[in-house]
Amino acid sequence: MRDDTGHRTATIPRPVQPAADKRASEPQRRDPEREPRPRRRYRIALGLLAAVVAGSLGASVLILPVKAWLNQRDELGRRETELADLDAENAQLAADVKRLETTKGVMEAAREELGVVNDDEKVYRVLTDPAIGGALPEGWLFPTIGALLEARSLGVPMATAPDPAALDPAAEPVTSG
Repeated sequence: MRDDTGHRTATIPRPVQPAADKRASEPQRRDPEREPRPRRRYRIALGLLAAVVAGSLGASVLILPVKAWLNQRDELGRRETELADLDAENAQLAADVKRLETTKGVMEAAREELGVVNDDEKVYRVLTDPAIGGALPEGWLFPTIGALLEARSLGVPMATAPDPAALDPAAEPVTSG
């Protein structure tokens, strides 16, 4: 036989089997109890492997990015808090710079930080006796001195000592006049 392209092909007809022979040619069915099916085990193993692969892909596509996103939100919150703190510090430094641009501000800073005094001022230094401690007699009449001793015992620097009225609510405010 020849086809259109010029190549030769041959076909061999298959013999037809009678009906009685068809039964003999059918594969025999296996008894499931006698012999385990290797294909079934293979399919189960393949199914488990596919489930593990699908779970891994699902975790890498869904779980890990969501976890990273949540961590980024927490980190962003921490960074925003840090930024707000740094902005407050920058504002305080800008106010200090503005104050130090004036002569009065420079004099105040020299007084507070370096202890500079004018020629017409007298300086009194008060030394504390460690033996006295913070024990004052009952009914002490000078709340300012009590507040200063208490502030020193707490380790508060004198430039930022608390208001005596804040430490002793029974004390009357001192007015100059």
